[in-house]
Amino acid sequence: MRNSGGGWTMIQRRQDGSVDFAKNWADYEQGFGNIDGEHWLGLSKQNQITGQKTYSLRVDLADWEDQSRHATYSSFSVGGSSTDYQVSISGYSGDAGDSLTNGSSRFNINGISFTTSDNDNDPNTGANCASRFGGGGWWFPDSCGYALLNGRYNGSGSAQGVNWREWRGYTYSLKMTSLKLRPDDFAVCAEGTFGPNCSETCRCLRGNAYCNHVTGACFGGCTDGWAGSDCQTVPPQFLQPTPANETRKLGRAVTWTCKATGDPLPIITWWHGRDKLTVANTSQTESGVQYTESVFTINAVSFDDNGTYSCVAANIGGLEIVTFSLTVQGRLAMDDQVSAACGFTTTFLAAGRVLCPRSTQCCSLDSGLPVGGRQLRRFGCAASNGGARDPEAPADLGQTLSTHRKDGRVLVFYLVGSNFRTVDIRQLTGYFVDKHTGRQHRLQFDGGRQFLRFSCAASNGGAMEPEAPADLGQTIST
Repeated sequence: MRNSGGGWTMIQRRQDGSVDFAKNWADYEQGFGNIDGEHWLGLSKQNQITGQKTYSLRVDLADWEDQSRHATYSSFSVGGSSTDYQVSISGYSGDAGDSLTNGSSRFNINGISFTTSDNDNDPNTGANCASRFGGGGWWFPDSCGYALLNGRYNGSGSAQGVNWREWRGYTYSLKMTSLKLRPDDFAVCAEGTFGPNCSETCRCLRGNAYCNHVTGACFGGCTDGWAGSDCQTVPPQFLQPTPANETRKLGRAVTWTCKATGDPLPIITWWHGRDKLTVANTSQTESGVQYTESVFTINAVSFDDNGTYSCVAANIGGLEIVTFSLTVQGRLAMDDQVSAACGFTTTFLAAGRVLCPRSTQCCSLDSGLPVGGRQLRRFGCAASNGGARDPEAPADLGQTLSTHRKDGRVLVFYLVGSNFRTVDIRQLTGYFVDKHTGRQHRLQFDGGRQFLRFSCAASNGGAMEPEAPADLGQTIST
């Protein structure tokens, strides 16, 4: 229980009349009811508990108008069965009034043995107080006392209900009562603190009164920015900048970095769609701020790397997600050696258009708009490259647009879907590279001619296998 710092053991509770407290001696000795509802902790157990050390007793009361009061007794113990569970009690404080030790011995329960309707141990010689006042067992003094907390629930008549004379009198039957025990030397933290050394700070949404003195658990939730059962956890929060959308040319590198704070430090995971990626985490500290850092790199992007990515930071307080994407573009570009010789710059197909190279020394491209499933292209070659070629008609996707010759190299341009591919035949090194896939293909030489076996995927028009020697400058395959 959380009252006055917590640490209480409940020994009695009345709240709804669901349990009849008019029980016999054996029931009061062993206990009855439901620990989560109305109940009485057996006298034998009360003796075991309070026989170990000095205990204090807290009495909580509530009426039907939702007013509440309490009484605390700094010393409380219950004797063994040989004393008929004689009570020892003193040290009142509180706002309910003292109905247990107030006045002379006729009204004071200190030193009184327990009485039930079938076992009369009270000093009143004229009557069995339990039988006379509602049937519930209690420590009744000579006058039968000022407190009848085990009386008839919601009973009417004087001293026939659940009564506490010093607050609501004998004729008012209370709605709720509870009796709780706690060691007298129990360390009580100042309000708003908890823990073995009272060094932890409560962070309860409804205020410090709702903070468990021992565990810090909050009744009603945590203040903003805190989480967990004890409200001591800081949910993850990303540090800026967070990963953003990126566009990369095929084969280029891309790197993203995620940084996140939290208590405890969060774990960062990376996802490509639904696929979890393996990326390391490191702990960093900067300007006194500790955070988790994770760096994800793709050294050479491919079309398989297209799509949505997520960086997730999580700890027991919650999780945060940042989502971004990678767009990989195909290339219409020459090898660096050819670019240097021919003056080409990297070119892309974007939004249905061809972007022209900056140099016009070798070739130039004019933008064209899609026409149905086709695309219009205007392609011109300088005289040094064998004359101008101007195909004006729409070109099917996958069709060769032009072939060029420069310094012993054959450059073959052709469309695949919405991406250009470049095939670079290098005479000197004896192979050509498909810039779209990165695959190398060997060449065989026969004088000034070349033998080439080249296959196109079915999506590009089916397999074509020219076996005959091909002069430099001739289209090999589309």
